[in-house]
Amino acid sequence: MRSHAAIVLGLPKTFLWQWLGGAFVHFLLLCYFTVATLMRSENKNAVIYREMHDANLFDNKAPRVYLYSRADQMVLFNEVDEHADIAASKGWDVTKVQFEKSAHCGHLREDEAKYWAAIMEAWKQGPRKA
Repeated sequence: MRSHAAIVLGLPKTFLWQWLGGAFVHFLLLCYFTVATLMRSENKNAVIYREMHDANLFDNKAPRVYLYSRADQMVLFNEVDEHADIAASKGWDVTKVQFEKSAHCGHLREDEAKYWAAIMEAWKQGPRKA
């Protein structure tokens, strides 16, 4: 479960912390998903995924830069790629920048020049004119 991996990543790397902390995180996630299911609450990730494609919430004149990696264990590259393709099909100006070896949020360390070039290009481009 990627939620578990994301939370456990912040725990100390000792065996005891990883084992007990990992079990505790599993328990908390089980409680969270049980309550969400019983209350018929929609998964928050699904809500955010959908709302990011809503032009009433996010201005589709602003460029979007998707920075992602094939090595990311928390957010899979094919999911990001699909999200970017949907955004482009709905009118957003999308730039996809794929890294090969960086972990989650580690793209700057893999290729600082590539990372900042994508960011600066979006800044220079700015929002499209209506």
